[in-house]
Amino acid sequence: MKKYLSTLTMFFLVINSFGQSFTETKKAAEQGDADAQYNLGTMYSKGKGTLTDIKQAFYWWKKAAEQGDAEAQCYIGAMYYNGDGT
Repeated sequence: MKKYLSTLTMFFLVINSFGQSFTETKKAAEQGDADAQYNLGTMYSKGKGTLTDIKQAFYWWKKAAEQGDAEAQCYIGAMYYNGDGT
């Protein structure tokens, strides 16, 4: 499961983070943008533009999941299942 999550995370990181810096993404996430919250969680999970921080990844994916982002909901479910960052 962890290998699958890692591969899936990497795929969505490439798809969702083109053209956005960490700083821009964080600003949008803090303003409540669910897509930015999802992307910020992904950036934290992979250390793209910042240090890897699985607890921050969980925090931002949870914010996005609470707004109905299905991909973030999937990650949160997998994190609970694996006990990562929860």
